[in-house]
Amino acid sequence: MKEQNPPRIFSPSQRKLWRQAEPSIWTLKTDQSNKDLSLSILRTLLDQPRWLEPRYLYDERGSRLFERICELPEY
Repeated sequence: MKEQNPPRIFSPSQRKLWRQAEPSIWTLKTDQSNKDLSLSILRTLLDQPRWLEPRYLYDERGSRLFERICELPEY
């Protein structure tokens, strides 16, 4: 497989962080997405289907409430 340049949706400074995994699949070269909020969100929103990590959906109080709900027998 001949590697292509990343799509132009990536800024020039970000292109070096990505590698081609398959002909139409791009993935981060490292765990960079865990360090950079925007890369983490971009990585998940480029997937098909799109998704978002739960840590971006709840604040601290919401996370505690969700954990308590998960412990309920009804859940």
